[in-house]
Amino acid sequence: MREKSELIKRLFGRPVRIYLTLWILEREYQPFYLLEAQTALQTSGHAMSAVRAEVHTLLDCGLLAETPDGNRRYYTPIRSPWWGVFEHIGTALTLSDEAATASPSTPETAISTTA
Repeated sequence: MREKSELIKRLFGRPVRIYLTLWILEREYQPFYLLEAQTALQTSGHAMSAVRAEVHTLLDCGLLAETPDGNRRYYTPIRSPWWGVFEHIGTALTLSDEAATASPSTPETAISTTA
């Protein structure tokens, strides 16, 4: 996970943002409360404060709606083309993992530089 996190950080900023959006996608856009997301991502090494900050980033960017329910606030994903971008990032990370375990000489892992 450390190598993947470093790649995400270098390409997209904070890795926790990617992991949070992929967690939301895995849940099929179901509403969640903050502690639920924090607990899920804390098990993979992400600080609760970082998860909270990224939930608020997604809220500010219009990807989540916030609904109060007693003492909790639920966050519901809002339809946006940006979710597709995060889905593609998740696919790229999966393909990257598969390529890393494949033999370097296999044609599937080689990138042609000729046109």
